[in-house]
Amino acid sequence: MKEVEQTVLAVSQMPSMGKLDPLLAHRKLPYRSIVIRKRNKIIYYIKDEKLHIAAIWDTLREPINQARLTE
Repeated sequence: MKEVEQTVLAVSQMPSMGKLDPLLAHRKLPYRSIVIRKRNKIIYYIKDEKLHIAAIWDTLREPINQARLTE
């Protein structure tokens, strides 16, 4: 949990550090993601100058389910 908090803090200071997530490219907002220890991925977007965490994704889950995340 500590690594998640540290990563969220870092992303809040530099929102463009995460890569644009190709599985969510069809969404209206540009979703970005950043991987923590190859196991978890923080998926987020910026709206109205605020950081919105959409999910903390277990990367062992089926990737196609991630694309349905915000439907």
